[in-house]
Amino acid sequence: CLASLIYYNRLIAMLFAALLVAGYVGLRLGWSKRAKRESRDRIMQER
Repeated sequence: CLASLIYYNRLIAMLFAALLVAGYVGLRLGWSKRAKRESRDRIMQER
């Protein structure tokens, strides 16, 4: 019983870590794209 509990906890922890990493990478990619788009618009407006 204890071994199965530890196994499930490890599985849940791995899933949680994967979700955190995926969300973090997605946010970083989205923010970088948005920042690039804003900087491009600003450069075009200056011209």
